[in-house]
Formats: sequence, structure tokens, C-alpha cells
Amino acid sequence: MKHYDMLLRVLALLITLGSPCAAQTRQALLRSVEAPGVVPVGDSLFMDEAEVTNLHWMEYLHFLRNDSSNAFYQSQLPDTLRLRRWLFARHDTINKSRFYYYGYADFRHFPVVGVTYSQVVSYCRWRTAKVREGYLQSADFKKKHKKLLQQYDVVITYRLPTVAEWETAAAAALDPTKAPYGVVRPPVPGTAQYKRGLLRERNDFASCLPAIAEAAPLGAPIFGMEFNVLEKGYVGNTLAPFRCREKPGTSWSATDGTFPQYAYSNPPNGYGLFNMVGNVAELTATPGVAKGGSFGHSILDFTLKTSFPYDGPQEWLGFRCACVVELRRKAVLD
Repeated sequence: MKHYDMLLRVLALLITLGSPCAAQTRQALLRSVEAPGVVPVGDSLFMDEAEVTNLHWMEYLHFLRNDSSNAFYQSQLPDTLRLRRWLFARHDTINKSRFYYYGYADFRHFPVVGVTYSQVVSYCRWRTAKVREGYLQSADFKKKHKKLLQQYDVVITYRLPTVAEWETAAAAALDPTKAPYGVVRPPVPGTAQYKRGLLRERNDFASCLPAIAEAAPLGAPIFGMEFNVLEKGYVGNTLAPFRCREKPGTSWSATDGTFPQYAYSNPPNGYGLFNMVGNVAELTATPGVAKGGSFGHSILDFTLKTSFPYDGPQEWLGFRCACVVELRRKAVLD
């Protein structure tokens, strides 16, 4: 009889979990966990709302210095020399001491670059461990989710997103054939994207006027670029992008790259994710494959479907974590 009762309970559970209402309830439960730093992009999948920053990496190194061997700590330091050489080659008149990108205070909330695939995998494992032993074990979490924890064990795992997961998050439920960058372009009047001041006057782009004249007739709407890429704006009726000279009189060049920006710069996509396109390209779970383009890429050369090969750390390459939240039902006790 005991085994029969147990079987009935299991069957009832399976029937309940298979219903549409239960699926919605389960999704609500997963989202109620509020895994740190992420926003929902799927049933149990979440994604960092912005790229992992220099400050996040410094926090990681701080813990490693205290908890790990010196050899492992040294192995996790970013390759800052690559970015510094890139900067110095393009900005020979700047104060070089200000462009120690990783350590300079003004860049704390800029995306970390110069990290390898294996370093990032280690970071994801460390972050997972810290959230499991800290956030999930905290008194506040246990108090807030008392009823949930009576039925489930909550498991949070951070890792690199697969290519498919990254593309899904970047598309934000839009058709990639109609919105190849995951946002509506040009922005629709009245929307948040439109209200953020992307509609601009020609004079706002003084150093770009020659390029605008080539791309847009007088009276055509001009928009600031939604992404940190080589181009600074585009013509609304044609989406024709244009670049700006860094200084009046300088020549156009494919190396007129910008620079990484604040991780929360530019309008987010429909899922609330910042800089899925541009700023820095992002590592995926597939070694050697990055997505999203960067400050050094032209908007004409890629879409969300484009993959960027890489070999080792790059000045244009960073990452964000995917996060999987699991609810594991506790054993039913008599």
C-alpha cells in the first residue's frame, strides 16, 4: 500500500508539471529565485544583463589571492599589454599612464578584455561556487524563499552561453531576418529607444558631415548609432551608416576604432541586455567562436548570426555569463 501511495504521488506530480499552468508556475518560481546579475531569456536560462567588467575580474582576483596558490592567481591575470599596445598605436599624444585599462579607476565598469577562454571558464566556476555558498545559503534568501525551499533544492550555475543561446538572447524575440541586430532600426517614435535622444541633428556630428552628405540627402532623419561600433550614426530611411574622423583633416581609416565603453552604455534590447552588439565581442561555449562584434568592427560586416574567430586574448574580446537555474524537487518522505 505504501508503494501504491508513492506511485500515485509521483503520477500526480508528473501530470501537474506537464500542464501549461504548471509550466507557467514553474517559470515564475525560477524567476523568483533572482539569480544575481542576470535577466531571464528563456524558461530556465538567464543571461548577464551587461558584459563582465574590470571590477568583476578584480573581485575574482581578490578572492584568488586569498584562497588559491600564487601560481594559479598569476595564471588568471588579464593580458593588459595587448590593449595598451593597441591604444598607444592609435593615441600617441595621450597620457599613457591613464590608459592602463584594467587598473585605471575610470574603467572599472568597462568590459574586461585580454582574458582567455580557460580563464573565463575558471571565472564562471568560481562565480557559481560563490553564489551557491553565499547567496543561496544566506539568511535573507532562506527567509524570502521559505516555502520554495520546503519543496525544492535550488541550484544556480554560471557558464559561457552556447552559440544558440547567445543568438536567442541577442535577438530578444525579434525575427533576425527583419531585425538582424536584435533591435528595431530606426527606432519607432515614442519608444524608449527613440526617447533616449538617438534622433539627432546634422550639426551634432560636425566631424562626420562629409560622410553624412554622401549618405543622406538634406532633410533625411539622422540617428546616433545604437551600438559601440566603428560607425557613429546612420540615415534613418536607408540605415546607411557613417563614420566620424577623430580629428578634422585626418584621413578615413579602417583602424579609426573607438574604444570600449561603460558596460551599461547604449539602449538595451527587448530582454534588457546591454551591448549584445558592439562594445566588445563575446566568448561563447565553443572555443574560438565569439559573437556580437566590437568597437573595432563595422556594422556592415556582421549581424547576430556572424561568428568571429579568435586565437587567444584580444583587445576587442570580452564575455558575459549565461546562468541556469534548476529546481530539484526534494524526496517525498513518509
